[in-house]
Order: sequence, then C-alpha cells, then structure tokens
Amino acid sequence: MRSANPAFLRVNVRYFQMAQYVSVSDEYFDLQSPALLRDLLNAVSLRHSSISPRMIASMMIFVNGTSVKTNAELNDGDEVDLIPLTAGG
Repeated sequence: MRSANPAFLRVNVRYFQMAQYVSVSDEYFDLQSPALLRDLLNAVSLRHSSISPRMIASMMIFVNGTSVKTNAELNDGDEVDLIPLTAGG
C-alpha cells in the first residue's frame, strides 16, 4: 500500500520471531519524505517500548531483501524486515 500524500512515504515493517516484543507480525509506518532507515527505526522504538534502540542495533535489518546501513534512504512502498540475532541469525 503506497502513501496517497507525496510529502509522506509508507513503509511496511515485518517483525520476525518477535512475538514476545510486539503483538503484530507486520505494520505500516508513515514517515515524512525524505526518510532514512534510522528515522523508521526511531519510530519503531517509540511505538513499541519493548524494542529498544540497543536491541535494534543488534538486529539483522533488510530493506526489500537487502542488508543496508541505517543511513539508507527509504522509498514509498519499501518493506523492512527486522530479525533479532537470537532468532537464528
């Protein structure tokens, strides 16, 4: 699902092996455009207090199936996978 407003972008975050931290397997975030991965990760941490920035720093993170750095720019419609290392990484 894409954002209807060009000033914003919509990103789907998928949580793998994280049922103990979040009650959903995926959800959408609307971010002001342009946005970096670190902006999204901050939003995830704010929405889910059980996922701390320290925990995020130890995760495998993929954007559209590719491992990226936190300064990567996000695009409308991107899919971001968060996988804790304890989940088999």
